[in-house]
Amino acid sequence: MVKCYHEVKLNSNSIQVWEFIEDWSNWVEIVPGYQSHQIVSNEESIWKIHGEFGSLKKDTHIHVRILEIEAPSSILFKVDALKEQCIGEGSFHVKSFNQNDTIVSVNMKLTIKGWKGTMLYPVVKQLLPKILEDFMEKISTKIKTPNKQQRSMRVNIPI
Repeated sequence: MVKCYHEVKLNSNSIQVWEFIEDWSNWVEIVPGYQSHQIVSNEESIWKIHGEFGSLKKDTHIHVRILEIEAPSSILFKVDALKEQCIGEGSFHVKSFNQNDTIVSVNMKLTIKGWKGTMLYPVVKQLLPKILEDFMEKISTKIKTPNKQQRSMRVNIPI
């Protein structure tokens, strides 16, 4: 299992940050390797992700399921690579640092089973921290300079 954590401090109030984070359609397209996604339900979607490492290139479909939302502070989710032996879970946390500053963090745990897991573990262990760092920096940029054409898909999910 590979575990990774990354956080950023944003010069934005926590309400503005939460409104961005709680609507995954705001940030799904900046997930590294994002190709497309299909909405299954308010809690589930399937993402097509393209990955490259050297000459190795692979497209995979990731089933993403929201497990819990505790507004306005956290989202727990689970990921499962369809047709692969990769499963994971993660969370976003939004915490007000002061009136105009907010800390956003993401945690991710990935497990790749079988012989592929043994071979890919060192690669994933090396790449996941960089992927999360890049992803959080892109979120930071999007929150600082919001796109006027962003889709709004806020959904209240019963817990």
